[in-house]
Amino acid sequence: MLDAMLDGGISLGKITEFFGVPGIGKTQICMQLAVAAHIPESLGGQGGEVVYMDTEGSFMIDRLVDMATATVKHFQELGGPQGSSDDVLQLSVGDILSGIHYFRCHDHVELQATIHLLPSFLKDHSKVKLVIVDSIASPLRHSPDDPSLRSQLMASLAQTLNRLASQFQLAVVLTNQMTTRVKPSEGTSFLVPALGYSWGHACSVQVLLHWQEEERCALLYKATSTPSHACKYRIKLEGIRDTFTISEPVLSSGEHDANTSEPATSSLRENQELTTVAATPDDLSIGGKMSGANPPAKRQNVT
Repeated sequence: MLDAMLDGGISLGKITEFFGVPGIGKTQICMQLAVAAHIPESLGGQGGEVVYMDTEGSFMIDRLVDMATATVKHFQELGGPQGSSDDVLQLSVGDILSGIHYFRCHDHVELQATIHLLPSFLKDHSKVKLVIVDSIASPLRHSPDDPSLRSQLMASLAQTLNRLASQFQLAVVLTNQMTTRVKPSEGTSFLVPALGYSWGHACSVQVLLHWQEEERCALLYKATSTPSHACKYRIKLEGIRDTFTISEPVLSSGEHDANTSEPATSSLRENQELTTVAATPDDLSIGGKMSGANPPAKRQNVT
């Protein structure tokens, strides 16, 4: 299960990055986490809100409604015909949607402005437990044009996001794209996370999403306390669901071969203080108005 692979869920106080090829389910996972963050504490969740920064325009309200509806239905069924607790009765699709603060960031300037103003926003919205950037790579891969300025911007964003995660004890989830690294001397090519190896140091946890034959797989690519392992998952109408756990890593090298569907493995693991049970037994889980001289992307509550 994805939760088991992550030792129980997404960590508070740290950055977790999901990276993979297009169509593998990165945005679906982000939306699933945005729903799971709203599960009340009495039901094993954080009872929090979410800041969702969308840089690619891939956010889909209809899919979010599907996932939220499935989550509410699941807990109502757990509560039985009488609805065993007030929290079950109060958990609604409307509450989940209204607790997601959506920002559409069209370029690196809007993304930087939005992240820069997050501290004041978070002070005014103390219930926020999850910040999502989907994706971090899209506005940074080619802008600014000057590589040195781009490196400075990446370092600044990484520092700010890590500080926010620690200061406000919230989870930061990023998605990243893949790029091909060529080794001319060997005549081989490999898929690696975009933005380079230096960006990977900013993330406490990295999860590689990839295809294995016709099934979606997740591999714990970077962490610091337990051996790397993997699991398979499905994308259904109700959201992210598990299939079964892969017992053995596929590759022992540090890279992902672009000519195969096999992922790399890593022995790194990050100590975690984990957060919630899943919205359903096999889901992922989570452990205002902004002002300023440079206006951020426009915020919308998802209602």
